[in-house]
Amino acid sequence: MVRVAKQARAQRTVAEILAAARNLLLEEGPSAFNTNRIAKDAGVSVGTLYEYFEDKQSIAQALTDELAAEEGRLVLDRLGNIQGGLAQIAETVVALVFQLYRKNLSLYRMLWALTAEPRRSNRRPAEQAIIERAAAYLAPHIQKKQLGDVRLVATTAFNLVEGLCARMVEECLDDFAEADCREQVVAAVLGYLRVPRRKSRG
Repeated sequence: MVRVAKQARAQRTVAEILAAARNLLLEEGPSAFNTNRIAKDAGVSVGTLYEYFEDKQSIAQALTDELAAEEGRLVLDRLGNIQGGLAQIAETVVALVFQLYRKNLSLYRMLWALTAEPRRSNRRPAEQAIIERAAAYLAPHIQKKQLGDVRLVATTAFNLVEGLCARMVEECLDDFAEADCREQVVAAVLGYLRVPRRKSRG
């Protein structure tokens, strides 16, 4: 049975293992991703690694969760500093999510290929926090427009942004300008929320 890292020393060991695993994956790819190599790069014994992780799939899942948490904190920070209406918030958030997927999509692909569990969305604590923040902000608009259950609408909006940004970055940037791709995601989200948009000048 694996241990939960509670003490500072154990937490540092886990952090070193995960850092080594991420670097290995980025530098050499999934073919080099195994527990022996990760332990060596982290400067720990294989036995120590197995105290905290069952196998390489559990390391990949931990990396996926860690990356999602990092991105979630960035989105929450941005949400906390946005001024303006729903259209401006959608534009700002979509631009940030595009940026994060452009930066991390190749890493996510490798992690998804290594992870034993199916790809998860809107179930991690950071993602739940984003949905809660969105629900609180959207509640008056949702109620005014009679869009339905506040949390369901916020969850749907979250999945629209997350899912469309990922697909557009993965499949459309070779053929279309990023600004145009972002605009389409914003339009889809605001259309779902029934938010009217001002026509751009020019």
